[in-house]
Amino acid sequence: MEDTFVADVFEPKWTSLSEEHSEVQRKLQESIRYFIEGKKVTPTCIVGPYGVGKTELMFDGFRYAWKNGIPAFYTTLREILKFLPGDSISEQELPGKINVIIEMKVKKY
Repeated sequence: MEDTFVADVFEPKWTSLSEEHSEVQRKLQESIRYFIEGKKVTPTCIVGPYGVGKTELMFDGFRYAWKNGIPAFYTTLREILKFLPGDSISEQELPGKINVIIEMKVKKY
């Protein structure tokens, strides 16, 4: 059955379920390749509604990075929120705060 996807928990592999999934995966891998080539890239953040494949896509990006000799790490919104002040933060301020958190984590390792 061509339209059926069967997940294999022992051999994880990203499978694009739509053209949009394919495009997002291509952009993520392109960003990783740019980093490998020494180009400046911004941290990648995948957002979307529950169940659309964000975590699976990021894990695929991690595997791609590690296979190409680039260490990658995973964090959650819950982890990020631990570092943010208790006051509300604007959408414009959030990317800068996240970059600071990522830099702190990278220096830690």
